[in-house]
Amino acid sequence: MRCKEDCAELLKDLRIHFGDFLRSETPEGFAKQWEFIQGEYADQRVWLKYRTEEWVRQKERWGRAWQKVC
Repeated sequence: MRCKEDCAELLKDLRIHFGDFLRSETPEGFAKQWEFIQGEYADQRVWLKYRTEEWVRQKERWGRAWQKVC
């Protein structure tokens, strides 16, 4: 089990990396960020499964890389 400080650091890093993922400007950048997150947080299987099933599968609906810029 992780100590409080380790958990806080994990969450801080995760917010940064996931934010970069969400703001990816291209599909290639999106794929690269997602690959990084899967490797970096491989021990967080339940979280990754949720993100894969609920977020990544619907990326065209919310992903910046697929949004039209006016």
